[in-house]
Order: sequence, then structure tokens, then C-alpha cells
Amino acid sequence: MNVKSTILIDPFPATGHINACITLARFLAPRGGHIWFSGLQNFRNIIRNEGFDYYIIPSFLFTTARIEIEEKGRLKFIMENIGGSRFKRIQKKFKKTASDYDRMIDSVKPDLILLDDHYAQKAFYYSKYQIPIIAVQTMLPPLKSKGVPPFQSKHIPTNNKLSHSFTEWLWKKNMVGRTLKKLKNNVLTLGQTDLSVLRSLCPDSELTIQKERCFGVGIRELPMISTSPKAFDFPRSMMNTEVFYFGKHENSSFEKIEDRRLLDLLKKVQEQKNLGQDKMLIYCSLGTLTQIREKICRKFFRKIIITAKNHPAIEFILSIGEHFDINDLSDTPENLRIFSLVPQKQLLENVDIMITAGGLNSIRECIDAEVPMIVYPMNKKADQPGNGARVAFHNLGVTGNIRTASPRSVSRKIGSVLDGMERFRRSLRRMKQKIRESNRTEEKKILELIFQLTGKRTGNLKAHYEIH
Repeated sequence: MNVKSTILIDPFPATGHINACITLARFLAPRGGHIWFSGLQNFRNIIRNEGFDYYIIPSFLFTTARIEIEEKGRLKFIMENIGGSRFKRIQKKFKKTASDYDRMIDSVKPDLILLDDHYAQKAFYYSKYQIPIIAVQTMLPPLKSKGVPPFQSKHIPTNNKLSHSFTEWLWKKNMVGRTLKKLKNNVLTLGQTDLSVLRSLCPDSELTIQKERCFGVGIRELPMISTSPKAFDFPRSMMNTEVFYFGKHENSSFEKIEDRRLLDLLKKVQEQKNLGQDKMLIYCSLGTLTQIREKICRKFFRKIIITAKNHPAIEFILSIGEHFDINDLSDTPENLRIFSLVPQKQLLENVDIMITAGGLNSIRECIDAEVPMIVYPMNKKADQPGNGARVAFHNLGVTGNIRTASPRSVSRKIGSVLDGMERFRRSLRRMKQKIRESNRTEEKKILELIFQLTGKRTGNLKAHYEIH
């Protein structure tokens, strides 16, 4: 089925979000979609190099409260709210940005907008154009579903009353936390939160807030495309929003392994394996943004160094991120090499075990390469704990607690994966096959959704979503 539509993709301005949307665009373009991206200047060349059109425009309709507080401090921020100068400034900025968006829509003439769910509240503004909108979620669906815990939880659900009760308690705990955070924001902004400001600036929008979700601000009327594979998720019953899983995974860059130290190590390990030696290679990475949680990362990296010393027969590769000071890590053994960055997708083809924080991209790449994982979730506020729970649920690896981990407990995790290596690899192969099968079904559903939405240019936005 060809979509034959002009599609405007509005991604959140972060590399992971951009890459996920590029993969979706690659799928839609050959099927008749004329793809436009919108966003900041610094992502223009990345998108244009993929062959897609790019419209340079501010990603945010006005400066968010969080950014203003970071730039000015709380006291000045509160004083500007009391005096009303902040809202006047937002109105002025919004008016100019709205004109920019008007020109973009008039130039691009999209039949459909794919809006990053990370700021789905922009739909309040987009709704004035009477163009159908689909939210694109680059993590697991954050929506409530019976028996499935919030994705910030490491709980692995089972089909019994105790698990269901515990899952419900986790949702209530999550909702209380979100409510308290909302109250805190209301107090700090004197009621002028980003959402309340946007709704006051877009009074004609009939869209409504989606409350039963564990992360972010969602719009109830928007169907959702999740860029996580359906086969990787827990089994779900119906959710209060139609969710389509786009599980296709591609690397947006084609890096090669060029570092001589790394090439020499891989050659050495392969030669030993060819000689029949039981040589193992373990790769550890907590992602590229380790400077955000530098203290936790530093402590864990040092535990990995000690673990490597305790296992001289195993080779270790430690990727620390380009912003982390390598001088903070010293006294490393000969069987551990430290790198700022590595071409992960290519490296995994040579790896036996990966120690990861549980980001969805790393998990997908491990599944593709059939590499068992040890997941140590680092970000408790997003989907890493839930990703780790799903790795354990599908028998793709094991999980641990990064905050309480010790060299001894890391060694035990490594031992448990080595003991069950064939079992884990069989599960990884099955998961790859399940993802391929579910992708074919879900991709067809996505094309049908787009075809139906773009075929209903009735001038009534709500009518666009009444397709089931």
C-alpha cells in the first residue's frame, strides 16, 4: 500500500529521537511519502544527507519554564511571573514563532504531521491547521494497560492476582508522583506552567490531555506510533489510545572500526577462538551521555575495572562517552581497554556479552547481533528499568542494580550469563524472528492508518481520528 502523502515529521531535537524518526521516514518514503522534517539548523545536514527535505524552524513555540529557570534562576523567574512580564514575553515570542509555523505549513502543505510524543502538547497549536496528527513515541508506550507496570518499574508481571495488585499499586504510586510534580510546577510557575500557557494561547483547540500514562504529557485523541518492537513489549490488552509499533531498526550512520587498538584486540580474540580457545569478550557502555550522571558512572566504571582484574582470562572493552574524563579511571589491567566512543553496532558483531544501561537502541542492536545482555538501568525516571525487565522476561539476559552493584555481584551476573549462554542466544534468535514477523503486521497497520487519515480531509480534526 502506498501512502501518497506529504508528511511533516516534527522530532524532538535530540539525536536518539532524530535517528528513530529517520528510520520511520526511510520506511515511508519508498511507499509514496514525500517527507519533510522540521527543526533546528544543527540537524539540517543530517536530514538532507538522508535525502529528505528540511524546514528550519524553532522546535519550541516559546521558551520553556525549565530553560528559563536554568538561565535566570528561580528568584528572577518567580518575580517575572508575579509582574506579568514573563507571559507578555511569551506572547510576543509565540506570535512570531506562530507566523513562522504558518509559513512552514503554507510552504510544505502537509497531509499529515508526525509529532514527537516528547512534546505532544504542540498538537494544541497544530490542531488549528485541521491536519491529522500522529504522535511518535521513541520509547515503549507510556500508556496504562491492565497488568503492565509503568515503564519506570523493573517489575516483571505475571498472570496472577498478586502481580496485578502490585502493578496497580505501581501505577498509583506513579500517578501520585506525577501529581506532586505537577503541583510543584504550579507553585514554582504561579500557575503559568508550559501546558497552561500553551492552552491559553490555543483556546480554540478541542484536544484533551491523556491522563493514564506514566511519562510525559500526551493527547488523548492522537493515535501513537511507538518505535519499539511489539514482540519486545510485555503482552498488553487494549490501551486507551490506538498504538502501532514500528519495530524496524536501522543504523543511521555507517561507521567502521578504525581504531588500531580496537582492531588489534578483535583480531587477537578471533585468532584465539579460531584455535579453539574459550576466549570471551565483554563490552560495557552506559551510553554516550555519561556526563549527565557522572558520579554514578564513575563508580560503576571503577567496579568494572576491578571485575576485569578478577577475570584476567576475559577481555573487556569499556566505552565511557566522549565527555567523560578518561583520567578519572586509572590502574587498569591489561585485559581492559578504555575508549571514549566505539562504533557499537559494528563492535557487537564481535562481542559475547554487553553490559548496558538499558537504552532501547542498545538493546535492539544486541538482539540483532544475538548478544546476551547484563542490564544495569541508570535512569529511573524513563524506560530503562522497564527495558531491563523485558530483557529478563524474554530471557535475553539478566538485570542488576547499578547503585548497589559490587565487583563480586557483577562477576556473578557475568557467570550466570556464561552458564546460560546457549539458552540466551536461542532466545535472542527467537526474538529476532518474532520482531520480523510482528514488524510485517504492524507496518501494514501503520500504512493503513496513514492512508485513512490522509484520505479524510474533511476540515473537522476530530473526524480524522474516527477510523475504527
